[in-house]
Amino acid sequence: MNPSITQPTEVRTVGSDYSWYPREAANGKAITVTINTSPEIAKQMLATSTGNPRGREGDENIARFSRVMLNGRWIAEHFQGLGFDRDKVMFDGHTRLKALIRAGVTIKMRVNFNAERGGEDQGTARKDAALINNRRGAGFARHGSIAVASRLFFKDRSSILKLTADEKEDLLDAYREIIDFSFLAIPNRTDCKGMTNAPVRAAIARASVTRDRSLLLDFGNILLSGGVDTNHPALRLRKRLIEAKSAGTSSFDAIRYRWTEIALMAYFAGRPLTKLSSTGREWPGECFPLPGESDDNEYANSKPLPVIAAPLPQFAGRVTMPSRTSVQPTSRAPAFA
Repeated sequence: MNPSITQPTEVRTVGSDYSWYPREAANGKAITVTINTSPEIAKQMLATSTGNPRGREGDENIARFSRVMLNGRWIAEHFQGLGFDRDKVMFDGHTRLKALIRAGVTIKMRVNFNAERGGEDQGTARKDAALINNRRGAGFARHGSIAVASRLFFKDRSSILKLTADEKEDLLDAYREIIDFSFLAIPNRTDCKGMTNAPVRAAIARASVTRDRSLLLDFGNILLSGGVDTNHPALRLRKRLIEAKSAGTSSFDAIRYRWTEIALMAYFAGRPLTKLSSTGREWPGECFPLPGESDDNEYANSKPLPVIAAPLPQFAGRVTMPSRTSVQPTSRAPAFA
């Protein structure tokens, strides 16, 4: 936004007669105020605008922001202000206001008046890791662990869910131990690009709840080290991941996850894999349900994260597992005919 905009100095409660537009802005001066914004005021602000140019992701972001507001975790200072230009037209903040209307609550919003267009969405929020670490202490959340946590649950088995920083923090609290184990099984290696990614680790994290962890360590070692038996499930997975390493969409994350869980199922069954597809008809549904979860692992925006009171039911409670330091590779890996 325009660097001449002043910092907010007051919180204003305004009525339903558009009195939220400050008199001080009438002379064209760029100012920022913090307004107690109700759904009614949000509708009036939106009415000044011709629409949201970033509507493609609007629905998921509206759901994500509304959950933060309902949980009382919205912090106005973490977001740049709503933007009104010199013609009193709002050009930035549509998604936030639509989320507020959906939530049906009144919250504080920073609002920039007489702002210059062109600065939208620059630094709108601190990175999730920084937000979480500010609350929990340095090092609590790493980008890699957040990525794995975000891929423990998928939307309709096709793409990752858009989660708030608070929801990611809840996931780290609930599943920290199995996420950490996934990095023990699949450590970061610069010579294994395409294999050391979050979807692969997420499938291993889930499997570690109910399956032999030493076998999972062996699987990870074979996956990263390679070998000559191309029908070994880990090596078949390795081949597919290398071929697909340049694909970076969230829908492809779901495919990588599916490949990994199918390869793991074949591995534990002692079966070779002559081909690997995301269909996996022999093992439909989620192969490694978490405690208290059904076997579909299909989540719409409202299913795992209902518009709700915290704590989220499926995130509540920590999964207790043996210390990862006590788990060592074993020679008891399944034999493949």
